[in-house]
Amino acid sequence: MQDFLIFRRYNILNIKTLSNGVKVVFDEIESANSACVGFFVKAGSVDEDDSNRGISHIIEHMMFKGTGNRSAVELSEEFDSLGISINAFTSEECTCYYAKSLPENLLKAIELYTDMLMHPLFDKKELGRELKVILEEYKMYKNNPSSHASSMFSSEIMKGTSYEVDIIGTKKSIKNTTREMVVEYYKNHYCNENCVICVTGKFDEQAVFDYLEQNFELFDRVKDREVCLVQGHSSYTSYEKDDTEQSYVFCGTPIFGGADDRVDAMGILSTLMGGSMSSRLFKSIREEQGLAYSVGSRVEFFTDIGLFIVSAGVSNKKVEQTIKAIQSEIEKLKDFSFSEVEFLKAKNLYKSESIFDFEEMHHRMVEVGTAALLDNKYDTIEDMIRKIDAVTYEDVKAVQGLITDMSKYTWLIYSDREFFVDRILAE
Repeated sequence: MQDFLIFRRYNILNIKTLSNGVKVVFDEIESANSACVGFFVKAGSVDEDDSNRGISHIIEHMMFKGTGNRSAVELSEEFDSLGISINAFTSEECTCYYAKSLPENLLKAIELYTDMLMHPLFDKKELGRELKVILEEYKMYKNNPSSHASSMFSSEIMKGTSYEVDIIGTKKSIKNTTREMVVEYYKNHYCNENCVICVTGKFDEQAVFDYLEQNFELFDRVKDREVCLVQGHSSYTSYEKDDTEQSYVFCGTPIFGGADDRVDAMGILSTLMGGSMSSRLFKSIREEQGLAYSVGSRVEFFTDIGLFIVSAGVSNKKVEQTIKAIQSEIEKLKDFSFSEVEFLKAKNLYKSESIFDFEEMHHRMVEVGTAALLDNKYDTIEDMIRKIDAVTYEDVKAVQGLITDMSKYTWLIYSDREFFVDRILAE
């Protein structure tokens, strides 16, 4: 009864489709005092090739650099004058432009984004300036050891797939991007069939739908996505950087994609392994052995593929011990499984974190919008809770075999010297 009282204020998601095929997901929260809108486009790094790496991210930047109706300065001033918070992000599988505003200013935010997405200038001089900014962003990430190591690991574990290359691209691809390339990619990917709009919070649903129906339209074509997926493999990479004061250890293995019914079971298993201060990895590697300050596990899901990942930040002198400790905990899971008590604790933690995230409006909008765009699923918070509650001990036990085969793990060590991971694991 208590759960019902807490969550009854959430309406069932209402999904409508504009006459041009664009889906609009309405997620009304009666108690909210603000609104959030996101325009999701199926254009990400998996849609690029060697000739245009990073172009999805470049277009994300350029959308804020002026339209046929407004200059970049005019756009920012109109957003700011109404207290509308704006931002965007590019991922492997999509680009999202979003805004958070007071309910009375939501239509204005939608109007401005409509202008940006439909009438971008892609001015040649402005593009040249923005490419320099993106190169500085590239340097910033590469000069951050933790970020750089994580990026290198992602590329290594996804090697040979459409997910291998950094979202930001390479120095060469960024410098070589032309206006003609930007326009061509925009026309090919910013299509009605590739777009979903998600509105969350407090808003007038009919007014929003009527405005979009009358004013929003992208290109009328279908762009099929072809993605090369990962196959189970192992690799051992050691990256040396003389001046690093801390080492970073990453390992991971491929699992199923985000549309799989076992996602929550795997999420609970990851929580049990390394998702909290009482998780197996944290207790063993940090509390009992004192090897690392930060250590944990996580799952990453794309449409048709997922990853189970373990990471740790450790002293340069404790890398070998940490590698063997991670190996030990993964192999213990295979040998001794886990108790009912561990399962219930991890399930409660996983459920709590999922609800906490969904309570934050921006996160909620991103989750719902991304799912609607990529999976064609429209879960409410009630759906999410029901699915988690339905996961049993046996469900989690059934997926543990997917992460205990050490022969399928990819490892990356970022440290001050070379490490031969295969030899360490074999000892």
